[in-house]
Amino acid sequence: MYPVVMFVRARWFMVGSEVTLIASGFVVNRARMLKEKLTPEGIARASTSLATDALEALGTRLQRSALVDVSDPSESDAD
Repeated sequence: MYPVVMFVRARWFMVGSEVTLIASGFVVNRARMLKEKLTPEGIARASTSLATDALEALGTRLQRSALVDVSDPSESDAD
């Protein structure tokens, strides 16, 4: 029984090693692609997009807050 357990451990070690190598290759290739896209124009485009999204979210939030009834609850119509 002991040799069988060792073979199972060795098999899982090999599978883990292969998965690690494949994942490392994927990460390295992805980093290379991102490095090629990392240009001043790309950074400016991403910054502009982020700023536009932030302003749009702020505008939406301000519109929603304007729709909320902000009347004073101490004033009542039952005078």
